[in-house]
Amino acid sequence: MTQIVLNETLQCTNVRPGAWCSAQHLAKCEDVGGTIWVRRNRDHWVGRMRLPDSNTSIVSLPDFNDTLFADFFAYAQAGRIPAVGSVDAAEGRRGDFSALVAQIFVDAVEQDVVRRISRRYQERIERSQVLRGRPLWRFGRPIAGGLECRVHRLQVDNLLNRLILAGLRVAHRLLRTSKTSTLVYQFRSQVRDSHPRPADFDLARRGINALSLHYRPALELARSLVLQLDPDLFKSGPGKMIGFELYIPRLFESFVHRLVHDALPDFRVVSQTVDGEAFRDDWGNTYRTIRPDTVVYDADVPLAVLDAKYKPQYLRDRKKVSTADLYQLFFYQSRLRERSGLAAPPTAAIVAPSFGTSPPVRERIVHRDAEHQPAKICVVDLPLERVVDQLRYGEKAALKAAPELTTLLESVCEEWHRSSSPTKRNSVICRAV
Repeated sequence: MTQIVLNETLQCTNVRPGAWCSAQHLAKCEDVGGTIWVRRNRDHWVGRMRLPDSNTSIVSLPDFNDTLFADFFAYAQAGRIPAVGSVDAAEGRRGDFSALVAQIFVDAVEQDVVRRISRRYQERIERSQVLRGRPLWRFGRPIAGGLECRVHRLQVDNLLNRLILAGLRVAHRLLRTSKTSTLVYQFRSQVRDSHPRPADFDLARRGINALSLHYRPALELARSLVLQLDPDLFKSGPGKMIGFELYIPRLFESFVHRLVHDALPDFRVVSQTVDGEAFRDDWGNTYRTIRPDTVVYDADVPLAVLDAKYKPQYLRDRKKVSTADLYQLFFYQSRLRERSGLAAPPTAAIVAPSFGTSPPVRERIVHRDAEHQPAKICVVDLPLERVVDQLRYGEKAALKAAPELTTLLESVCEEWHRSSSPTKRNSVICRAV
């Protein structure tokens, strides 16, 4: 199989232009005078995808090496990484990867398949008092009970959905979550069980058309789970997982939330909480919802709001934060202050990853001057490679590798200690930081 690594703009001559539609998250292609030029999508999608009707796969690599990315992905999704020196570290990592592949598969089914479930016309013989489809005249037989008709009805019970159900059953054995249980029940109520073979996946792959193109990532993941293929993310070869796509900004949001949650065990750290009362129309209905990435609470009092942005450019070449990101976080800060009746706005920060040296912190503090409510936002450097590498030694070691984030969380604890009562201060200790 030919493998194309998307690290620069390439000329591709052996793949038809329409085949690139199945990998539009990973690559962008342009037809310039009959020549197909392919480049990496700049929206931080990574993964590997086999192009249909060809022997070519494309790979979009992350910003750091495969081993660190595997640990980054494991911590963002499962919240744990096999410890260094443990007897079963290698086997634990393989087991974790199987569970992580199952998690990617469940997310793909929930986001893509369930919303647009595939239906196929299937022939059925029905007895009816009304003519439907093509009647089957049985001369000499009474028709008092109805006339047999051959009809074609849209059915969910088809090969694609049977393979998805087989993958969900494996994912449920690995994850044992309420989400997987619900999805298995939902599919089993409409699709019959089967024991797929490799030829079934090949047949389903060839049968994918424009209406079922969204099934391709989930189908490849189901294949890797059911056939127990080696889930090696970015390497190709026999027995390897063929297709998957990951959106790094979403993983980074989950990574930052877990890191802060583990660093502040005595506080309530919530993620992606929907606020439907921030914007309303004239009838009092929700106009838009807001969803801050991570908010740190003491009971119901917000202490800090963090916005995870996978934008390394904010920490190099003195690149300024975009106006949209500033407005967004200032609004989150103001909204939390208003809802909780605070005298001062809570701490607010944009957490961005770095892969090298970053400028001093002083250059990354933004002040907003407003009457009676001065506020500021700081851009916090998270050296992602060093933090992920230290996570195998524990959260405390990872926090030492991120001094700016540690300083921010320490300031949140100190502010809480100054504002809380002595009795409450003695009962809750900011242990991890």
